[in-house]
Amino acid sequence: AYSNYYFYDSFISDNSGDSEPFFSKSLRSGIDGQYTIVPFEGHRITAGAEINSSVIDANIFGQHSGIGGALYAQDEITAFQPLVATLGLRGDIFHVNPDERFDGTTYGQINPKLGLVYHLSENVAVRSNVGTGFRMPSMAELFSELRAAGLVSVQPNPYLKAEQAYSAEAGINWFNNRQSIDFAIFSNWYTNMIEPTPTGVGNQVQFQNIADARIFGIETGIMWNVGNATKWLFNDRMVDLLNKANVSFNYMFTDPINVTKSDSLGETVKLPYRSEHTFMLSANIDYWKHASLVFEGRYASETKFALYPSDESVDQRVINLTNKFYFNSLTLQVKASNILNWNYLEIDRNVAPIRHYSVSMSYDF
Repeated sequence: AYSNYYFYDSFISDNSGDSEPFFSKSLRSGIDGQYTIVPFEGHRITAGAEINSSVIDANIFGQHSGIGGALYAQDEITAFQPLVATLGLRGDIFHVNPDERFDGTTYGQINPKLGLVYHLSENVAVRSNVGTGFRMPSMAELFSELRAAGLVSVQPNPYLKAEQAYSAEAGINWFNNRQSIDFAIFSNWYTNMIEPTPTGVGNQVQFQNIADARIFGIETGIMWNVGNATKWLFNDRMVDLLNKANVSFNYMFTDPINVTKSDSLGETVKLPYRSEHTFMLSANIDYWKHASLVFEGRYASETKFALYPSDESVDQRVINLTNKFYFNSLTLQVKASNILNWNYLEIDRNVAPIRHYSVSMSYDF
């Protein structure tokens, strides 16, 4: 069992670029607790609760606050080895408080889930799971009102409904010490999906519920410890160093469909801002007891834009390199981002950050 109280306070300010100056101050606090019991052999029951409150103040959507909570429980059933089943239920609720322009609203839903894992051997397991979920609109989606670089005018929509989702997944996983290979097929169905949508008035955009959507996908990932993979090639000293290096590769294919619009037009309409093919390669090595080097590479195929669908889109080819230094509770990070200086758009007519360098420091109390 455990209980936890948390408190986060943050402030962000940005006066760069052609957009209007931006500031945002947020405060989030809450308390949660969890309790686990084994009432009888083959059943492990976990239950918990959370209460939280949020206050955010930003020049693009004003000051707003809300309070919410959640209750959840699940039973992990191991009585039928090598089959393990997990049954779960979670209920969430969140109330956005009213103000002079908004009457306030409450979002909530109860979501069940079922997961099955069958161990074919000590190192191989197949899995499947189904469940439902929901996502309430963010404060930014509800209340943002701004003009970005003179190109896009975002209008508020305080009457957004929560997204509802139904998901299913099947996969297989192999693991051995510090190596693993995973493959999965998934399909998610959405009702009242929230997407930035042109209003038809000039270059105005508003977050709206687009009704129904479906995202089918395939994902595979490999994680490998370099020392274990190359120990037959090098001497013991080199293998000791490479044992501190890990490489991971992920590929994901997605087919994102706006079902409502596709049905009305009689042709397939893809959801915007989602790449069909995404490749990610990352590697890290702890080359010193006080330092590590992290490589991140990402390729994503071109996407469709929402506001200017006829604009040409290019793929994303991004490489980041980070050097981290650790001294007790102090962490110093030096990072080079978009080393290739690849120009691409993440949203309509908004160029992603070009090559840049940053230095950050954090201290854990």
